[in-house]
Amino acid sequence: MHIFVPAVEGIDGLKRKVFQIRKNFKISRSSIVYKRFAQAFQRQQIEAVIEIEIEEQTPSSQQISKELASLNATLLILEGQLRVDPAMTIPHPQLVLDSFLLKMSAEIRPYWEHRVSQNTLQGLSSQFPSQDQAEFLTQGSELINFTIKGLV
Repeated sequence: MHIFVPAVEGIDGLKRKVFQIRKNFKISRSSIVYKRFAQAFQRQQIEAVIEIEIEEQTPSSQQISKELASLNATLLILEGQLRVDPAMTIPHPQLVLDSFLLKMSAEIRPYWEHRVSQNTLQGLSSQFPSQDQAEFLTQGSELINFTIKGLV
């Protein structure tokens, strides 16, 4: 799942979002957290990719889409699934179009094989280095540990 907040909200804004996500999903891993200066979008935002575990029996695309829309987050991969669906395409097309997003995803699942390209995330990430400037903010594990303790 790709999560982000406008840079003006700072790292605390992202922590609040992770805490909100934790109410509905179990979070198992996070990429490093960055402040990205995306020239293509002319914006600055704080971003990370997190791995969540869905505990229900395969929820529908509509259920997942509704939940993610309320969190303003994007599901990138649903393990083992390939879907072309108006509600939700999996893997998310932006995953391979946004090299910075690809880099963060590869931090979590380097050997996950993209169902369409047949390449691993690590391989794709090394093929397409990010052109966006970014500033390291914190380790993802620190972000998750902070919110698991309920300190947000």
